[in-house]
Amino acid sequence: MKSEWISPAEALKGHYLRQARRPAFGYLRLAGSTFEKFQTMNWAEVWHRVQRYRRHLNNQGLKAGDRIALQGMNSVEWVILDWASLISGIVSVPLFKGSARDEVDFILKESESKILFCDEVNPSISIKQISFTDLELDSSKLNSDDYPEPELDPDSLATIIYTSGTQGEPKGVMHSLRNLSAAIFTCNQIARLTDRDRLFSYLPLSHVAERVLVDLGSLYSGASVYFLDRVERLIQYLPEARPTIFLAVPRVWDTIRFRLEKELSHSRLRRWKKILGFAIRRKLGLDRARYCVSGAAKLSPETNQALSDYGIEVMEAYGLTETLGVSTLSRPGEKTMGSCGKLYPGIEAKIANDGEILLKAPFHFKGYYKQPELSAEVLKSDWFATGDIGHFDSDGNLFITDRKKNLFKTSSGKYVAPLVAETFLKNHPAVREALVAGENRAHCVALVSVDLTLVTSGEMERHLEMVNRKLPSHEHIKTLWITGDSWTSTSGELTPSMKLKRRVVMNKYASTIENIYESRARIIFEQEEGQLKRAHSSI
Repeated sequence: MKSEWISPAEALKGHYLRQARRPAFGYLRLAGSTFEKFQTMNWAEVWHRVQRYRRHLNNQGLKAGDRIALQGMNSVEWVILDWASLISGIVSVPLFKGSARDEVDFILKESESKILFCDEVNPSISIKQISFTDLELDSSKLNSDDYPEPELDPDSLATIIYTSGTQGEPKGVMHSLRNLSAAIFTCNQIARLTDRDRLFSYLPLSHVAERVLVDLGSLYSGASVYFLDRVERLIQYLPEARPTIFLAVPRVWDTIRFRLEKELSHSRLRRWKKILGFAIRRKLGLDRARYCVSGAAKLSPETNQALSDYGIEVMEAYGLTETLGVSTLSRPGEKTMGSCGKLYPGIEAKIANDGEILLKAPFHFKGYYKQPELSAEVLKSDWFATGDIGHFDSDGNLFITDRKKNLFKTSSGKYVAPLVAETFLKNHPAVREALVAGENRAHCVALVSVDLTLVTSGEMERHLEMVNRKLPSHEHIKTLWITGDSWTSTSGELTPSMKLKRRVVMNKYASTIENIYESRARIIFEQEEGQLKRAHSSI
């Protein structure tokens, strides 16, 4: 059965004709200029810019089917270029801003991208590059009248979105124009995005969740978007944007929770936090948010409950790049803590014998670019094998246990899902990242990256005891190894979408893990010279 189909050109022109003077975008920088307050651009200006960008692409010799790569901070130029590409039939290949150089080279080569559009030109990259500033300035000299649209096949390739490569080299996920339109149609049966909504763009546009909700959500609904170039400025500008739908990753929700707890920790008003919910939401800039959503990773039930106590109801979502991020979503008033909600209408799911979640929907990906064998492994009879382990409760709520590849057995033969303990460990304001190890070992240990200014060994031991009380005995963590080093995408431990590169961390700290198992300490801090020292009580 064919999915809902609206061409991107038709969607954009509709906003131009119906609401030309309404704000489409709010921005703090454009064409190299920066501003302290949000500047606005209306739908008429956006429509004319798209026509100029399309002419600019044509002047570069690009035609339908050619690939271009986009790498940069969230910006008006990024989204307008993406829309111009979609309308012209040019295939966009988004890259994370903080991607490692070898990963960028791999993607550019495999995708056969002809031009890289970026914030700053890098002379060491071999293909042609155009900065977003030059794109905006050069295209401003071109005719902004309606530019003829090519005849597009809805099932033609629209974008190649590369996964973040937690298990090795990234995979190019292929999606068609019809997929993009149908995913938004499905999402909107629950989200009900309209041209009266306001979105806040600060997560990487190269990530599927931000791309679908903000980029495509605005294109197909007419919702306005306020762009923030750095997540560090989130707390400053969120109250100014006041979005009606706000998407955040768990680490952002954790930060908001810990900030609120710190501010109210010595206040007599803390007991009235539920009553003060509206004032708290207004201060944060979430007083107009009808949907607060968490995605991309597991949100701890403790953070979800704490935010709920402050009057901030966070709905959890689940999806993958292959499903355009649209698989399940919690419903307001029906939230079950620890679950990521129910299936969107029209999506089918089943659990395989080994616990793997299988999904089916008409807008799922067409396969992995240049990898037919791998595509065949995960696409069987229209069912997509997600690689995630989980289960549904009697009400249809989905619970994710872990990635299938992350599960391991201890020497006793019992399975461990490390994500569960890692989520509990990160439920502390000082803990930034965590990794649980223990394959073929008698017990589990954990490595954590922390802010050392916020912890003591005694405090971390109490935290570990609390975590272990929530775990089955065979998953108990016997030793906690603590480093003050930050694990980031730049240093290689995280993907640009902030997922843990488990294999990289295990290899990097292989000798450390051996030393941990030889130690009898409960809590171990890493010394500056990289040695281990016994820091607390023995096991």
